Amino acid sequence: NKEDARARFSPRGSRRCCHWKPMTSATTATTTVISSWQTVATTASTISLLVLAWLLLATRMNHNNNNNGELLAMAVNNTTTATTTSSTLQSSSSSLKQQRRRLSSSHPTKTKTRILYIITTLAEYNSGTRSTVKGSDRLQETLIPVMTESVQSFLRSGRYDVDVFLVCHFTLPPHRLELVRQALPSKVGLEHWYSATPLGYDTSQPQFTKLQNRTLHLSRQHRFVIKDKLQRYDMFVCFEDDMIIHAEHVT
Repeated sequence: NKEDARARFSPRGSRRCCHWKPMTSATTATTTVISSWQTVATTASTISLLVLAWLLLATRMNHNNNNNGELLAMAVNNTTTATTTSSTLQSSSSSLKQQRRRLSSSHPTKTKTRILYIITTLAEYNSGTRSTVKGSDRLQETLIPVMTESVQSFLRSGRYDVDVFLVCHFTLPPHRLELVRQALPSKVGLEHWYSATPLGYDTSQPQFTKLQNRTLHLSRQHRFVIKDKLQRYDMFVCFEDDMIIHAEHVT
């Protein structure tokens, strides 16, 4: 009836606590279950995020390790390549040096020193002064032997190419000049300057009225020869006809 219904649902009803307690317990249980599931879900989500973060970190570390490994491998390869290249270059350099030594020993690149041997001679025959025999053949007895020995010494050393230049006070006949030519090797050049003695005055006289040959000054005439031949030779050896010169004297 209506009164029973009102009494059952009335706040002041005697059965209020009996009917509402079971409903309160069920609601609380449901709420607890929901809260538990939410906690589990939150925990699972957190764990999932942690696992994902760990996987990402592990993947990154693995990638870095791979990169480091690749970099290390590249460094090792580059070092090996550089070492191999250096060894190859050293071997090539050694081979080139050996080849140069062989070439230099078999084909010397250094040219010989060019010498012009200038001989000053005053007389074709001795005048009898200075302990000489008057009329003796100075050309064949003094000049040619001295010249031949000096030239042969230069050539035997292997360091010089030699030519001869005669600065003469006199004039040689062709057959006498041929004697000089035959005494020299064919590869040695021969030139001459006849009547090379300079003219001058006798300074011992009170008046300078007469020009004459100044034989005392013949020894300075080689300077004109050097001036003319300066660009053709490396060294000039200038001596009188009775002075022997060896290669050791000009080294």
